[in-house]
Amino acid sequence: MIPPMAPISIEPTAIRAYYYTSVVGDEQRIKLVEQSLWENGFLAKVFKKQKQQTKSKGVDIALTTDFLSNAFLNNYDVAVLIAGDADYIPMVN
Repeated sequence: MIPPMAPISIEPTAIRAYYYTSVVGDEQRIKLVEQSLWENGFLAKVFKKQKQQTKSKGVDIALTTDFLSNAFLNNYDVAVLIAGDADYIPMVN
């Protein structure tokens, strides 16, 4: 039998929120997106994407690396991942 888990005490709001994305455009466009996300409460990780690309792999790699590194370093009690597809299910499992 598995013993019951102790209740987890968490902050009522997030302490930090990261936003990983990619955009088509030059460095000025990337800085504009980063600034906009900052103004909305996010620490942004914005990657440059070419027009013909459907998806930027830099986003997936950076998010996965940061997520797992911070988990290993015990930097959070609870992590919430919101994604538009199922690419991250193996990482979360």
